[in-house]
Amino acid sequence: MKTPKAGKTLPHSQLVRDLNKVGWSEERLRQLIADVSTIENVQQISEDSANSIKDYLFQFYELIIRLFALGQPSLVAEIRQKLAMGEGQNIEFKSTMKWDVKEQRKSRDIEKSIAKTIAGFMNSEGGTLFIGVDDEGNIVGLDYDFAALGRQDQDKFLQVFVQLVSNTIGKEFLQFVRETTFVPIDGKVIFVATVAKSHQPACVVDRGEPEFYVRVHNTTRLLNTREALEYSKMHWPLQSR
Repeated sequence: MKTPKAGKTLPHSQLVRDLNKVGWSEERLRQLIADVSTIENVQQISEDSANSIKDYLFQFYELIIRLFALGQPSLVAEIRQKLAMGEGQNIEFKSTMKWDVKEQRKSRDIEKSIAKTIAGFMNSEGGTLFIGVDDEGNIVGLDYDFAALGRQDQDKFLQVFVQLVSNTIGKEFLQFVRETTFVPIDGKVIFVATVAKSHQPACVVDRGEPEFYVRVHNTTRLLNTREALEYSKMHWPLQSR
């Protein structure tokens, strides 16, 4: 068996096929390389140049993770399976984290719906939240939220998500958001958060008032004070003693 030579590149046809699979084109890659090649080594750069460099690096990063996902068919297949199942007791789809698509603006109600779902999972048996997927399980991606954030920045998206959970449910409950990941699929990127069952009641604080939510089939339901107390006694019996 011959040992491949170091630095050997993919055959051109295979590269083009892989680029098409992840929603890129050969022309886009060539243009990006040409843009990056115009950046010369200088001791000081302007803010605009720094932002351009960040954008170039993000595009390369985006391409890398999308190509990497081609080598993770089991992950993509698992996600497709869950999307095909539709929303249920342990699965919830959200098109966006911050952006109201109908009103075309940032929405506090959209953010609260994210918090309600996460708290509902924590107060039930846990679950998986998909952001960038509409109610029918269609992949819409994160472009709306990236636009609301002002740039395509997955780190910023994650920071805002963590801050949202921290501000509405509490920092002490972040430990139950066990895994977060950005998954390239069908030429777009979605955000997946795996939430575990909490060891104690988790409330969403809205305008200073705590609200208690649980999952009921494919919905997140608000319980009143009496219902919340009764539910807590059954769900966390050791804490009720």
